[in-house]
Parts: sequence; C-alpha cells; structure tokens
Amino acid sequence: MTYIFEVFTSPREGRTLTGVVQYRDPYDSGFSQGPVFGLQLLMEAWREGVGSVSSETAAEFDELFELYFEGQARERGKSPADAFARRTAEIVTHFALDPYDGEPEAGEGSSAFFTLEVSDPRYLAHFALGRLFRTAFTGHLPGLPGHG
Repeated sequence: MTYIFEVFTSPREGRTLTGVVQYRDPYDSGFSQGPVFGLQLLMEAWREGVGSVSSETAAEFDELFELYFEGQARERGKSPADAFARRTAEIVTHFALDPYDGEPEAGEGSSAFFTLEVSDPRYLAHFALGRLFRTAFTGHLPGLPGHG
C-alpha cells in the first residue's frame, strides 16, 4: 500500500483529538478540509492497530470500511457513499485543519495541525496515548460529487 500521510497525535482529551498530518511526498496537492478525512483517520488508526476499541466500535468501524470500499467500487448508485457521509455527520462533530505556514524540510511534504471532535468518546478510545501511523486515505469519497 502506498501511504500518503504520516499522522502524529496527542493523547485524546475527552471527545477531542489533536495532531499533525504530513504529506510523505514533497509534491502534495493540498489537504481535504472535510470531516470525512477526520473519520478516515480514526478508522485507519484502528485498522493499523494503533490501539483498541470496544467490540461495538470495532463492528462499527468494520461497517464503515465496507461502506467506503463498496462506494469506491461503484461508479453509479451512490448509496454506500451517501451512507458513509451520513455516518460521518453522526460521528464527527467538528474537524478543522490549520496548515503549517513554514517551509517543509527537504524531501518532506507540507503539514497541517488538526482538531477533531466526536459525538462519543468511544470513537477515540484507541488514542489514550499519543500515536504515529500512516494512511492512504485522503478525505475523498468515491461516488459523491466533489469527492472523486
């Protein structure tokens, strides 16, 4: 798998997670600003074994992965992508990125600080400690306009 981002997080605080996302490639194309990116980061961290969640949350993350990849496989009939977007709105209550203004180090891509708030702290259970992981998720949803 080709990883696009490295993600560094602080330990969660209640329903809030903060951290930094950094492009691994110096020729990046900007950051997704939407809450879908925040949910994808939570899902990817869990899949990468960054920490553990309850069996209920694990089942929910499994379902979200199925919706995402089913939507990716479909060109028309956007229901999986729509369902993923609806679930995102239920889980992610706030997501903000603040791009770092400085020049990246040689060979590194740009980075941004993020703040992510969720509706229930169980979605952040796997972030009891600060974490480092990689992801290929970009914040886009195949099958929805503007998410290509």
